Amino acid sequence: IYTLSLHDALPIFAAKLNTPISASDLFILGGTAHFRSSQQTVIELVEGNLVFVESSSSEMIDTLIKLLGGNLIMTANSVNTLTSTEVQLTTGFFELSQSASLALASDSLVSITGGDFLASDSMNFDMTDSRLEITTGSASFTGGNVQSAQSSISVSGAGSLTFTGAVVGQ
Repeated sequence: IYTLSLHDALPIFAAKLNTPISASDLFILGGTAHFRSSQQTVIELVEGNLVFVESSSSEMIDTLIKLLGGNLIMTANSVNTLTSTEVQLTTGFFELSQSASLALASDSLVSITGGDFLASDSMNFDMTDSRLEITTGSASFTGGNVQSAQSSISVSGAGSLTFTGAVVGQ
């Protein structure tokens, strides 16, 4: 189990990223870096952001990602695959933007409580046999491509589901 919070984080410096970052970005994967997790890995972040940027790639298989009071951001050409993986996001948002791609497969679940799923720009979002569930928040697709097969998107409580300028297919 990897558990990080803003109070515990140690600065790690690498080559300069072109994408702006903030003090609340706790775990950043950028450049051409590749991240892979599997075999019941648990990643837990408290009050910090998990960020994938600048052509980075991630492959998470049989992984649990828990974010409390932080955001999950996939942007700037990052390529991300979640297979048999669960994301639990509480009081934060999930952003997919700027030509980033996200593939959810094999019974993956993204569960957001008290936050939003925001997909914009030229993003690609592909769901196969997976679920996106939002409670007391919204899902907004404003541009890009959305593909879905044997999957569901649900919004309950106060919130909305909108598709504006996104290409939706099955």
